[in-house]
Amino acid sequence: MNPSDDQLFHTKNYGKGGPQLLIELPHGAVNTEEYQFFAQQIPSLPENLIDFFYVNTDVGTPELAHCIAQNLKEHMRISIIRSRIPRTLVDCNRVLSLSPEEYRAGKVTPGIPCYVPQQDHEWLHQIHQRYTKKVDELYASICQQGGSALILHSYSPKSVGISSVDQDIVEKLHWAYEADLYKTWPTRPKIDIIAKTKEGEWLCDMKRAEKLQQAYIQNDITVGLSQTYPMHPSTMAFRHAKKYPSQIICLEIRRDLLMKEFLPFAPMYACQKKIEKHAQTITKAYRQ
Repeated sequence: MNPSDDQLFHTKNYGKGGPQLLIELPHGAVNTEEYQFFAQQIPSLPENLIDFFYVNTDVGTPELAHCIAQNLKEHMRISIIRSRIPRTLVDCNRVLSLSPEEYRAGKVTPGIPCYVPQQDHEWLHQIHQRYTKKVDELYASICQQGGSALILHSYSPKSVGISSVDQDIVEKLHWAYEADLYKTWPTRPKIDIIAKTKEGEWLCDMKRAEKLQQAYIQNDITVGLSQTYPMHPSTMAFRHAKKYPSQIICLEIRRDLLMKEFLPFAPMYACQKKIEKHAQTITKAYRQ
């Protein structure tokens, strides 16, 4: 199966003139239908793998990106690209073909998990490459002209104690989310800007990061700087930030702060009031 570009990613432009801001959603495949479209092409996936999709996809980011763009469209031109490829099968924010140790060093899940049959890896490499090529073109057209990029993520409220993603990932997740155990896991920062490497190199738009911190402080929310993850070479975000080090913000927002209710093994739905509140705060950092 050779999916069309529309099946791999969705792009939308707002405002007038040349794009000044790119919003990338590399984990933007958030709909059950998007998961099923790709999963049905791959036989022998673990049973109930869709549970991993629900707990590990960046719900809320498409609505948030749209709301930010609506707020900014009178001030600048914005381009949004949303991956429609489920990270459960191949991760559009990963450099592929690294070792498990290299992914663990970056505190991230693998580019292609080991439960995906080997014979399907080439096809996943191809669709990953097509998405990456489109994204590279957008970064070049915007950042090389002095524009900025916002890589938008949402992440689970807690860091659960699962050390590896393998054939038993669904069973492990249900163990980790059992109510009495789940409450013992450490809670993540409400907001985290993935800003520096493990070696301490800053790879982000520091002026914009400071504006974001100040805007969130007004809402009594502290913004972390790489408290959860480093900016790591196993990710595509690292590659973009290395190329445009003072033009990139990679932003993580806790999913429970965007959802009507956080339900790890079921479809989740964005709360419009919560989305609008975060969009207003983020917009303050991008208005000229």
